Amino acid sequence: MTNVDQPTTRRTVLRIDRLAKTYGHGAGAKQAIADVGFDVHHGELVCVVGPSGAGKTTLLKCVAGLLPPTDGVVELDGKPITEPPEQLGLIFQDYSRSLLPWLTVLGNVTLPLRAKGTSKTKAGEQAMEMLAAVGLGTEHRSYPWQLSGGMQQRVAIARGLAYQPEVLLMDEPFASVDAQTRMALEDLVLRLRRQFDLTIVFVTHDIDEAVYLADRVIVLSPAPTRVAEIVDIDLPEPRDQITTKAEHSFGELRAHILKHIIGNNHQPQEELEKA
Repeated sequence: MTNVDQPTTRRTVLRIDRLAKTYGHGAGAKQAIADVGFDVHHGELVCVVGPSGAGKTTLLKCVAGLLPPTDGVVELDGKPITEPPEQLGLIFQDYSRSLLPWLTVLGNVTLPLRAKGTSKTKAGEQAMEMLAAVGLGTEHRSYPWQLSGGMQQRVAIARGLAYQPEVLLMDEPFASVDAQTRMALEDLVLRLRRQFDLTIVFVTHDIDEAVYLADRVIVLSPAPTRVAEIVDIDLPEPRDQITTKAEHSFGELRAHILKHIIGNNHQPQEELEKA
């Protein structure tokens, strides 16, 4: 395990090149993504933001190999993704549906490991290590429905990390929890990122969250989606909820991204901040 605060190398792990996605055919066709391209480097945390309906989830599904793009390519370590690869982990917003209620916490975390052929003993050891890392080492015998929403999402994160994916994709993972729990989970992601040298692509509606977490923020335009801007986030490390968000540069970055989205989307500010 490597403890890092910034990417240790500029090796490109994930490459999205001229990605496009159109639903339907002929006169009824709807172009959701027009032209999206960016690279993700090893050890980097990249957040993707944009107005509602900008195709953020569609983009992530294409990246994960769950949805075939109409045009363009997604490459993992130089190889095109045509189906979900083992080296990618995916954590969804709706943790209550992604966890199986009839399995214990330990059973949920070991499930993908066992499906991959890992022995029961080894899978249990890896699962317990990840549960301890997310602060749930004593809850392995519990069932998901016995846990709070924040704890359930921690289980989902532990499961996503257990088989040690090269890239972790997170689709608005904290949108369904309260503000205090959300902040705790954001800090958990930053800690796990340092502890396990993770590469993360994190989709969010929350601009504060994106600025707080990211090395870079990919700002998407309204549909048909393009990359409107890529913003470098140069904030002091390590970050924390009080000191970091009190930084003058944090406010400037937040305002810059928000202004960019408002300018592209022409929605009232209060509506965007609720999105």
